[in-house]
Amino acid sequence: MKITSADLFAKVKKQHAASLADAYKSGDADQMAAAMTAYFDAVNDAVLEAAAERCSEDDQARAALIARGANVLTPEESLYYSELAKAVCAPDPKAAIENFNVAMPETIVERVVATIKKEHPLLDAITFMNTSYLTRFLANAKPGQLAKWGPITDTIKQELTGALTEVNVTQCKLSAFMCISMDLVQLGPAWMDTYVRETLSEALAAGIETGVVAGTGKDQPIGMNRDVSKTAAVVDGAYPEQTPTKIKSLDPAGMGELIKKLARDPVDSNKARSVDANDLILIVNPFDYWGKIMPATTLLLPGGQYARDVLPVPAKIIQSAALDEGRAVLGLAPYYFMGIGTMGKTGTITADDSVKFLEDQRAYKAKLQGNGRPLDHFAFLYLDVSELTAATLPVTVLPAASVAAADKTPSTGSEQKGS
Repeated sequence: MKITSADLFAKVKKQHAASLADAYKSGDADQMAAAMTAYFDAVNDAVLEAAAERCSEDDQARAALIARGANVLTPEESLYYSELAKAVCAPDPKAAIENFNVAMPETIVERVVATIKKEHPLLDAITFMNTSYLTRFLANAKPGQLAKWGPITDTIKQELTGALTEVNVTQCKLSAFMCISMDLVQLGPAWMDTYVRETLSEALAAGIETGVVAGTGKDQPIGMNRDVSKTAAVVDGAYPEQTPTKIKSLDPAGMGELIKKLARDPVDSNKARSVDANDLILIVNPFDYWGKIMPATTLLLPGGQYARDVLPVPAKIIQSAALDEGRAVLGLAPYYFMGIGTMGKTGTITADDSVKFLEDQRAYKAKLQGNGRPLDHFAFLYLDVSELTAATLPVTVLPAASVAAADKTPSTGSEQKGS
């Protein structure tokens, strides 16, 4: 079977996913730079391999480019990459990049976001969108529950206002390094686009997922595991973690009690809101999935087959290295908002001296702005799964007399007629 460029890129991402996630969790600049440099070098090699059989720019060649993983670019995208290539190849590339004033087209960010959502189940489940050129975003914390009949009273206006959460999408900056080789530049705009999309999507996804799950809120998104209530003890912009709720099983009664907490109205906790079970996600560390969650959600059926990921409700189980071992998050996926995009014509691509400059390779930094947060303080629960036990299939043993009565068969007990 022929190996496609998509296969090559998927293999590279799988090989580097863990190191990228660990680097973002560590917060160490050197570790992050090393992880991203290794990843981008691998993507660069994959792009060069996929583009090895280039054709001229006619209709047949365009179809071949698409088949190998390259997009047919819009005029704006072609201009952007052509000008970026000129800057990279300039005698003084750092000065050229600093004066680079061609905005990254919004369509590039849209494709990056689409790739992230396609390849990362968690980021596909939440409310995740391109917010290029926006500074603030109003998100509804009570979707589907704001329509009411009757006069507009102060109480109703308060509920309407209280259900809107304003997110400043320019508050946080997410940077990803790109090491652009001269060989890559010479391939042309279509292959530069492939490289930029592949590198940005995975590097940004690792950073975004870490922020979505466990971000402190200080210069980064507020994570699902954080306390975002009005009484939370926020210190210098950092939100405290929720106190983990310890669970020992995932049986119906226990899950019901947990979901009951998610059903509280964010404006008035004495009221309830409806919970769509299809919106539920259970996020766990990969080690915990195989060591705790898999045994707790796998049942041996009477026919001898195993059923895996069996929960009392149709919650989606998602593995994320952003969570520490022994911890999990249960929540309503659409109630987390994440926006990311570019801002204006400057600040998207900058030269960078901190990673490496080789004879045929130069390092740049791609900067995007965005932010994310839970839409209310009841939408997600932080769990302690360190003592989670394996699932068992309940078996009820009935007395022989009950079985006989149920089968409507005569009793075959010890009573016998004498001779």
